[in-house]
Amino acid sequence: MTLVDLMCFEGQPCNHGVGYIVDVRMTHEELAELVVASRPNVSAIMKTLRDQDILSYTRGYVCVRDLDALSRIVTLDAIPARDLPNLSPR
Repeated sequence: MTLVDLMCFEGQPCNHGVGYIVDVRMTHEELAELVVASRPNVSAIMKTLRDQDILSYTRGYVCVRDLDALSRIVTLDAIPARDLPNLSPR
């Protein structure tokens, strides 16, 4: 959610590669301080998003490659678990 919010205020057109949408100049440490989380936790989540080709990043910036996918994740996180359909195998 924080990345989506940051794009509204700090995002700019990104020229780091095909498919990139915006970039936010921020280190993992700065992002962790912003969301009041540990840097290792933020790094692990960002690595997962990079592995899914949703984000790309270096030490100085974060590029969002798939805004739709990131928005879907944010939307799912905002829905209380009790309101999600039961997806467990029967």
